Amino acid sequence: MINFNPIRADVLFNQIDKFSKYFPFAVDYIECPEFRAEKYEWFFITDDSFSTAEERETWLGLVCVTENKYLGGQNIHLSVLEVAEPLRNLNIGTSIVDRFIDISRRSGYETLSLQIRNRDLLRFYRRFGFRDTVLKGGMELEVLDL
Repeated sequence: MINFNPIRADVLFNQIDKFSKYFPFAVDYIECPEFRAEKYEWFFITDDSFSTAEERETWLGLVCVTENKYLGGQNIHLSVLEVAEPLRNLNIGTSIVDRFIDISRRSGYETLSLQIRNRDLLRFYRRFGFRDTVLKGGMELEVLDL
C-alpha cells in the first residue's frame, strides 16, 4: 500500500544534495522559502507491499500539499507531486494520485486542486476526473470534486 510519510521541509532542505538526483523538479520548490513555510506539508512516498525492507524504505516520490483558500470550503491543493527519476513510467504516479484522492475524501475535503505547469500531464490528471477551472483573477486550476 502507498504510504504518505510526513517530513519537515527543513529536513528536506538540509539534505537537498541527497534528493536532487531523484527529485530534480521538487528541488526548486524545496529551495523556495515559501514552500518551507508551515502552511505547506511535505510527504515522502513509500510502498509497504514491497517484499524486502530496503524496497519498503525506498522513496517513490515526494508530495507537497496545502489548503486551497481560493475555492472556499474544505479544499486541498496538491502543490508538488514528483515520482523518483528511475521509477517513472511504472504507474507509480497513478497509484500515488489514487491513494491521495482516497485519503482526501476520507479526510472530509470537498475538492482537490492542482496547477499544471507541464501541459503533457494534462491528460494524466484528466483520467482521474480533474476539470479546468478559471478563478477570479485568471488563475487556472485543475479541480476534482471529491
